[in-house]
Amino acid sequence: MKNMKRLVLAAVALAMVATSSVSALTGTSGLPGYDGQGYNASVVITNERLVRPQNRYAPGSARLVYKKKDNKNSIWYYLKNSWYVAKDYDGKNYKFYFNSNGITLRAAIKAGYKNNIVLKQINGKVYGFDTYGHCVSGLWANAPANYTVNREGRFFYFNNDGEYNVATTRLIRNRTKILSSFTSGSAARTIVNKYGGSVNIHRSATKYYNNKILFAVYSTMAADIVKSVSSVHIYTYDHFDVVTFKYGSRELILRVHAPSSFYASL
Repeated sequence: MKNMKRLVLAAVALAMVATSSVSALTGTSGLPGYDGQGYNASVVITNERLVRPQNRYAPGSARLVYKKKDNKNSIWYYLKNSWYVAKDYDGKNYKFYFNSNGITLRAAIKAGYKNNIVLKQINGKVYGFDTYGHCVSGLWANAPANYTVNREGRFFYFNNDGEYNVATTRLIRNRTKILSSFTSGSAARTIVNKYGGSVNIHRSATKYYNNKILFAVYSTMAADIVKSVSSVHIYTYDHFDVVTFKYGSRELILRVHAPSSFYASL
């Protein structure tokens, strides 16, 4: 009777493994195809662990891997087609989605920007992910392809669970269009502070811009406006930058984009 119970339990265990969203990688040479980075198979993992290239906290793809404690064949397992909350290399827990290859969904890394976001549809809903693969929430902006007006960085708002909120995004964008006032108490400043939090750093970026550059980049702006720009400012929030310029007594929005490293030395 005991032997029969053991066989039944073993069969149930095998069925659970076969029907779960966990795949096995055989061999001891590491994780095949994992960003060209091998993984040290001599390290015994008994609990789930997020693995990044070179085992460090940096933007890029990751996998959630684990090795059974009693496994004697060095079989590695990784999660796929699943959501999972895991601790990253900065010691904090984040929500990830692992695709059919067991790789995190993430935004492309753009030179000059500290982060970026991408929208991905999962089971009929749209979610946002940053360059680390973290599912995001709150107000974010993307890293634009270039500096022309028709390729501007734009705001995106995500609910607490990471789902893209179209209505709130539209409301924020309508109040923060290029050339909208960003002076204290303005509609644009009020709504950005409401959804994006308080300003972390306020810096002058005038030395990075001059009238010639402004006119070349924002040629849709009237020439007299460009010539009258007295100073350019950067407002850095948690997940985005707002670039403004002074025009007479008014401070107008020039652009919004993902947190930039261009202004790090200011």
